[in-house]
Amino acid sequence: MKKFLQLGLLIITPLILTGCSSNITAKYDDYNETFSGKSYYDPMTARAVIDVKSDKNGTHCIDNGNFRGMPIWQFNLTCSDGRKIIGTIQNALPEGTAFTNRNEKITFTVAKKQSTIKAAQDKYLKAISNKPSLDNSKIPMTVIME
Repeated sequence: MKKFLQLGLLIITPLILTGCSSNITAKYDDYNETFSGKSYYDPMTARAVIDVKSDKNGTHCIDNGNFRGMPIWQFNLTCSDGRKIIGTIQNALPEGTAFTNRNEKITFTVAKKQSTIKAAQDKYLKAISNKPSLDNSKIPMTVIME
């Protein structure tokens, strides 16, 4: 029995100690800009690194998110063009909505499978293909995700 318990711990320990990653894609609903990237979760520190990049102009957004319990990650991204993204991701929901302080709506998808992200990206690109470009030069933005 003791050897069986040790073998079980040997198998389970790496699963507990290793993190996981997910793919992320997002779009502005009224503008022609999308983002894509990854999130990396470290269970040892209960932190998630979220790293996304604008597919339009290369703006890079990154920060460490706080893991607030099984279904919720809370994060505060800082982008290279001055934008701020503050929000939460619920693990059980693959798609979410965000709003900026200028009342700009953002839709995002989080998934482990690259095929799911690719399908969401294709859907997003089609939805925004005729939208105007976002003007980020006026004021820094803060994004609040629900």
